[in-house]
Amino acid sequence: MNCAKCHRLLFSPRKTAKCSICKTAFHPFCTRIQTMENFKNMSADERGKWMCDTCHQGAIEVVDVRCSSGEDSDDPTSESVCEQPSLNSRIYMLMMKFAVLDGKLDSVDHSMGIFGDQFDEMKKACQA
Repeated sequence: MNCAKCHRLLFSPRKTAKCSICKTAFHPFCTRIQTMENFKNMSADERGKWMCDTCHQGAIEVVDVRCSSGEDSDDPTSESVCEQPSLNSRIYMLMMKFAVLDGKLDSVDHSMGIFGDQFDEMKKACQA
């Protein structure tokens, strides 16, 4: 498995930061954790609730936005305006997840190309 940020190999699950939301894995130093020492100092509960930068940013933006009037209103338009920041942050978070998936697909495509080349070489060697 590769790091979702730098795409280098993740050697040990015990040294891997895994997002509790999108389930992607990272080297701790590729995230806001910054160092392995900081990662080791996190409790098991903190590690279980940890969110990657993308999901963390989305969670910060998903807030209960009150209408500017400060009063409860029966007007459905004011409610939809109040929900817009939350919806925008969710769309942003989904776009970032798609970007991560796109990177993973590129990695799979690259790997398949290597396997295809090796297969062609073995096929030629067997025919010779």
